[in-house]
Amino acid sequence: IEVTEEVRKVFQTELSGHKSRFGAYIKAVRHFSFTATAISVLIGALLAPVIHPWLLLLTLVTAIIVHAGVNVLSDNIDFRKKVDNYLTIGSRVLVDSEMGAQEHLRFAIFLLGTGIALGLWLTYLRGPVVLYIGLAGYFLGVFYCGAPFNLKYRALGDIAVFLAFGPLMTLGSYYVQSGSVDWVPVLASIPV
Repeated sequence: IEVTEEVRKVFQTELSGHKSRFGAYIKAVRHFSFTATAISVLIGALLAPVIHPWLLLLTLVTAIIVHAGVNVLSDNIDFRKKVDNYLTIGSRVLVDSEMGAQEHLRFAIFLLGTGIALGLWLTYLRGPVVLYIGLAGYFLGVFYCGAPFNLKYRALGDIAVFLAFGPLMTLGSYYVQSGSVDWVPVLASIPV
């Protein structure tokens, strides 16, 4: 079926059904992708000699909130650059007009700000290495689509995702648990 402007409008009106605000926010974060975060954080923690459950929970929550913020920011930038359209798979909250672009951007900033606050708390609890790993992850996440680096648009997106969800996240989780840096979590992260 050819997707014309007329077909798109039918999907946005008659076929759209009632959508809740809460549902739009849940959809915007692309929660289906959080398994990548959970696996990386859990691998790092499980490789540590001792597991501190509350630090693991704080690390996992922080990583998921940052991941959610990056997902929302990425969709917002793609939508504004007209990369996302009716045929795009993703959260679709902007394409389907379930949320305005400004509200969506504020949501991304809220999530990323919350992630920064939690990351600073982890830094306070475990030391500056957490900050360095977090800053590297933030750089990769924000500049995945964001200017001036636009990693995704320069064929560097896959490398950014590999580094963020592989070595950085796994090593960060390991460090929070153990207080040390090791090559084992970096190597274990490669298949992830």
